[in-house]
Amino acid sequence: MFLDKIMDMELIKIVSEDLEFIAKEWNSEDIGEQNLRRSSSVLRRLLIEGDLYKASKIIGFGQIKVFVTKEHDPLPGLVYSQTAGGKHRGMEISKPSVCNRALTEEEIGELFRQGREEDITGLPVFLKKSGITINGVKINGEEIIKYVCNKLGGAHYDTKRYSKNKNIEEKYNLLDLSKDTVRLSDMNSVYYELLSIGQKLVNSEDIKKLQINLKEWLSKSQLSRGN
Repeated sequence: MFLDKIMDMELIKIVSEDLEFIAKEWNSEDIGEQNLRRSSSVLRRLLIEGDLYKASKIIGFGQIKVFVTKEHDPLPGLVYSQTAGGKHRGMEISKPSVCNRALTEEEIGELFRQGREEDITGLPVFLKKSGITINGVKINGEEIIKYVCNKLGGAHYDTKRYSKNKNIEEKYNLLDLSKDTVRLSDMNSVYYELLSIGQKLVNSEDIKKLQINLKEWLSKSQLSRGN
């Protein structure tokens, strides 16, 4: 039991420090692609490996919800779209889209409106929300985090795209194309989407409240050990 308590404290301390790190570094106007790549493994561990969920469960925090850009049916002729919504160098880009035809003024206005509509959702749904869509293929936030972390050098650098899961293989090949051809706010599209995911997480009200609770729990646990 005592060892379990020590392990709980260790995890909560790590999660609290990691959330603080992302909130500080990823909200910096000067953050670059190399910094996002290096720290993508932190986001993977928090969201995909479940450390954030485990820490919140230990302290009894409850469900964490995040604001996300609302999804809509694609416009006819849409070949590329991205959720985005991150802030970089004083600029925020949301819902950039490319069609294979000229859009009407009404359609342009509709895309602008859609980019500002938000839903609130729990973490599991948040990770499954479409981030980048290319020729009708939807690539979600979890897949983008894994791509940067496992293929671009966040934790591993791997040029191989072959996979028994042909769906993932196709998505990684499409992300290779996207990062080399589409740039947003002087950043390649994949890193900009990763930035948006991290910012939406740490800037959510629930995460800010969780951070306060994690620190309070740690403080009380350390006092208890001292006694």
